[in-house]
Parts: sequence; C-alpha cells; structure tokens
Amino acid sequence: MYSSHKESIICPNCHRTFKTDIIDLIEFSKDLDLIPKFLKGDIHKVKCPHCKFNLKLERAVLIIVDPESFMIWAIPPSLKDKYREEKVQQLIELVGNYTPLLKESLSEFKLELSVGFENTINKIKNYVSMNKKRFPEDVLKIINI
Repeated sequence: MYSSHKESIICPNCHRTFKTDIIDLIEFSKDLDLIPKFLKGDIHKVKCPHCKFNLKLERAVLIIVDPESFMIWAIPPSLKDKYREEKVQQLIELVGNYTPLLKESLSEFKLELSVGFENTINKIKNYVSMNKKRFPEDVLKIINI
C-alpha cells in the first residue's frame, strides 16, 4: 500500500499555508488507483483549499514496481542534486523494513535512481513488458502493455 506524509505548503498564488498529503511510496500491484495518476504526472498535484489554485509539487517518490526484485526512486530533475548515490543504501534499508522478503534478498534486488518523469515511465514500462507474467492483468492494462 502507498505511504505518505503531511507537508505544509505555501500557495504561490494567495501565499497562505495549507497542509497536504505527499505520497512517498507507491506499490504497483497494490495501488492500482494511483498508477494512472502517476502515469499522467499528477501524483503530486495539489489544490490550494483557500484560493483553489492548482500546483504541481516537485517531490521524489519510491515506486515498488515488483516487490520481489525492482523499484525506482523517481526524482524530479530540479531535485537531482539533493539525491546522491549515498542515499540509495539508506533507502534500501528503509525498504527492507517495509517488506520482509526484501530483507532476505537485498543483494538480488535492483534499485534505480531515475531523474525525470519520462525517463521513469520508460524504465517502468520496459521492466513490466519484460516481466509480464509477474504482474496482474489490471496493471498491464493500466500501463498499456
């Protein structure tokens, strides 16, 4: 299931502060309702409750494409310098706590950093198309494979 946290945002339109949920983690096989939103690039799109202004937040999200072997840490280009390779090990440890199966086989697990939305979508589609048998039919339909 997806994971999120609350974050305070200052609206660039009315300059008022509001709290919103920021999605940190999506698991493809369990979060079917979030996949289309992610594929459209709307996973971090929010609306100011005060002035109704729509804004798209630049936030990283961890996507567990295959809980047994593949996940992508999708990073917006504007944040790529903030996320360095040394953070990957911390992330693997965090995810190892998320699913017991990963704790046992982290050495075989593939984690990729992916900068940019299109790049991330292409990596996901490539992985899913090469491993179709591992995914439910709903997932294949949603991502058009």
